[in-house]
Amino acid sequence: MSLNMVARQTGVRQMYLESIESGRYNELPGEVYALEYVKKYARFLRLDPNEAGRAYNSERSCDKRLWSNYRQSAPSSRMKFLTSSRKYFFVKSFLGIFSAGVLAYLFIFLNNFFASPVLEIFSPQQYTKTQDSRIVLRGRVENVDILYLNNEPIAIQEGDEFAESFYLPPGLSVLELQAFGKMGKKSIQYLSIMVQTPKDDALVLQSGL
Repeated sequence: MSLNMVARQTGVRQMYLESIESGRYNELPGEVYALEYVKKYARFLRLDPNEAGRAYNSERSCDKRLWSNYRQSAPSSRMKFLTSSRKYFFVKSFLGIFSAGVLAYLFIFLNNFFASPVLEIFSPQQYTKTQDSRIVLRGRVENVDILYLNNEPIAIQEGDEFAESFYLPPGLSVLELQAFGKMGKKSIQYLSIMVQTPKDDALVLQSGL
């Protein structure tokens, strides 16, 4: 007889009969219904339902003890797994952050190494007229190793700023600033400064200019 036919005659669903036959008791419903299905199936097979019930309870108790032992040992296994997973996550995160930091450092270093020098002059203006022969040159540089004023070196102060004072003779003077960076790169700027004397102002007034 097929289990389908037995299911129709006993009123027990075929899936439960298959679970009883294969010993998959965890697929059966609650204990009361499971025991009743086992006894009903035993009566249909003309077996002692009480003996079948005791056999079922014995096997089910054995399964419960095995499951209990598994549950007691499982947390340690799960803890080991979680611990190893966390270690792997932290190691991977650390390596990722470390690699990102190294790449960022290399990017900044190479960018500064190959970057063109920057030369910025605060004062005086590019074209300046003044009666004061004393000139104060101020400015700022970036990515610059050496700074020259008319082929004379200028000290670069903290914060990449520079300041130099000097005297110019009366008349027009042209100043050349050269900033040298890495890889031979340089930046050049020129300043034209006219130093006028009181005598020059008098001549300008007399000429009407």
